Amino acid sequence: MISKNCIFGFLLTVFFLCNAFGRLFAQESCTNNRYLSQNFTVTRTDNIPYGNAPALIYPPYVSETSTYNKQLVLDLYLPDTDTLTKRPAIVMAFGGAFLLGWKQQPQLVDFCNALASRGYVVASIDYRLGFNPANTNTAIRAVYRAAQDLKAAIRFLKLNAATYGIDTNYVYAGGNSAGGVSALHAAYVSEAERAASPLMDVTYTGGLFNSWPNLGCVECSGNNLGQPPYNISGTPDLVINLWGAIADLNFIQSPSDAPVISFHGQNDNIVLPDVGAPFSYPLFPALYGSIAIADRCNDVGIMNELHLFDAGHEVWIDPDAALYIQEHTATFLYEYLKPATPVISGPATVCAGSTANYSVPAAANHTFCWSVQGGTILTNPANTNTIAVQWGAEPGTITVRKINCNLYESDAATLNVNMTTPTVPQNLLVINTSYLQTQLVWLPIAGVNFEVSYRPLGETTWNILTATNSNTTLSNLLACTRYELRVRSYCGEAYSAYALTSFTTDCLRAKVKVWLEGAYNATAATMNTALLAAGQIPLQQPFNQPPWNYAGFEQATTLPDNTVDWVLIELRSATNYNLITDRSAGLLLANGTVVAPEGEEGVVLRNTTNTGNYYLVVRHRNHAPVMSAVPTTLPNNFAYDFTVSPVQVYGSSQEIQLGINTYALYAGDYEQNAVITHTDFIRWQLETNNPTPYNPADGNLDGVVNTADFTLSNKNAGIIGVPVVRY
Repeated sequence: MISKNCIFGFLLTVFFLCNAFGRLFAQESCTNNRYLSQNFTVTRTDNIPYGNAPALIYPPYVSETSTYNKQLVLDLYLPDTDTLTKRPAIVMAFGGAFLLGWKQQPQLVDFCNALASRGYVVASIDYRLGFNPANTNTAIRAVYRAAQDLKAAIRFLKLNAATYGIDTNYVYAGGNSAGGVSALHAAYVSEAERAASPLMDVTYTGGLFNSWPNLGCVECSGNNLGQPPYNISGTPDLVINLWGAIADLNFIQSPSDAPVISFHGQNDNIVLPDVGAPFSYPLFPALYGSIAIADRCNDVGIMNELHLFDAGHEVWIDPDAALYIQEHTATFLYEYLKPATPVISGPATVCAGSTANYSVPAAANHTFCWSVQGGTILTNPANTNTIAVQWGAEPGTITVRKINCNLYESDAATLNVNMTTPTVPQNLLVINTSYLQTQLVWLPIAGVNFEVSYRPLGETTWNILTATNSNTTLSNLLACTRYELRVRSYCGEAYSAYALTSFTTDCLRAKVKVWLEGAYNATAATMNTALLAAGQIPLQQPFNQPPWNYAGFEQATTLPDNTVDWVLIELRSATNYNLITDRSAGLLLANGTVVAPEGEEGVVLRNTTNTGNYYLVVRHRNHAPVMSAVPTTLPNNFAYDFTVSPVQVYGSSQEIQLGINTYALYAGDYEQNAVITHTDFIRWQLETNNPTPYNPADGNLDGVVNTADFTLSNKNAGIIGVPVVRY
């Protein structure tokens, strides 16, 4: 199925966007070929006045002061029946060495008709003639007068743009021979360049006794439209140079200067294609022809074309050459104004029968003409920068052109679209898993979407999400949880089989720092590792007995070199600190850090699936336990530090001060009940007769039970832990 949508609605949109339409093309193609093909008949209106200026009494030439007021007129060529209200305009000037010629030279008329029939507004002007062939300065003044008249004609057309259907942003100038010379100087000689150029001095005054009249500024002659309050510029936006030339290449200065297309006979000995005096006449000023102009434009960075012929002057006398000039001029003008080719965004592979969206970058005052083969455009109207396409079963093609207010069309952008069917995703991997999220990747499959399903192992309800590419993230997961995962591709109602895998999220960790009074060495600001040296620390956590009755399976393969002992970390609810939510055993290192058995900082919380705030309790075999003063957020990047201040601990007098900003758990709680009393003394007595290693009454953790351990318990007698930590 083919859907082609350069339709009435598209054209009407352009009309309202640009106020530029008149001709509504009812055709099957986006391409209307306006400006390239001769689509119109032409109506010519002769002798429309565009200004008045002092002209030399001529022929014969008398002097620069012998003038009369000449009415300047033009012939206007309009595309017949064209209702586009803003069209580029071209002002043409005839050739004749500034001595003769007229605006209805046959080849010039043919050229004007050829451009108007393509949709341009074209004017052929009458301009002032005459100079003294024996005086170079008068020749320069003749060129300047002609350029002034051409500018006056441009200003006139801009003022009357609404009447003649002209877009004032695009008014060009051209001419053959002397007319080309006039157009080049009108385009490239500004008032500042006139003042700066010695060549232009004679346009101010000159001759005997400086009696020649000042010809006025570049925008001052012919009409007053270049002056306040009009201030209309007569500078052409582009030049069509038919075997013309320019007096000074330095007039061409900037990449923003007017583009130029030049045609010239290589054997032209009247206006030389490179550089030299016209007719090789020494009293005429040297001029730079089309070859030199093209080289200069290339150096400056100005858009230009040069077409050379194996011919002399007035190339277009040859009908074939005339046709060539018409066609290549039309193409150059089109290349200058046509929009840039858009870039289509959207899937190049889709499922058969599916709907897909395609777009090009939006642009003010532009519309777009889409055509689709192999599918149907659903968007109505289909002239915006975005469309939806319902595809069929076979591969298809999308084509779009960008169209501006003047109906210039860009080159076609094309996207070939292939059909696919859903297949099982391959190489499904789970990477970058953390507490709460994980990333999934698999090999891409063009043109399909993906359904991702996941759930904690053992649950019955799947969480389902849709992915448009082969890389997606699962968020808001439960920590320390095993998940089963399945992924399949789909197109419309067609689904592939599942790719299956599973993963486990990281467990939360609780990081703490704590000193044990019995093991602490104030001089070294560290704790002893005597139990490790004596080989008494078990590889498996020791809290699987009363009073702790912790059934965890924490076990180390090897113990870190600076291990002091095992500790037990409890989590308590932030809203009810009597509620134990999780427990985990870890290894206490000499620097006060607690690590998991594998050596990573923080104990692993296997029953805590949600991040949040928790109270932390630290327990040891023979030191009084403590609880954090406030709930702390888990996971915590920085350890909760029980060592630096008593305000870190819940309750008062719950730690012993061992130095400045140094606090530790009280030693001597041999009964492990968070209260140090005479019962701990009794326990010590009993254990002195028990040679068992790793003894609970070894308060200073040196591997033996002796009076030093009694001293620790005795001096701390009366210490009572807060009720929440007591057994």
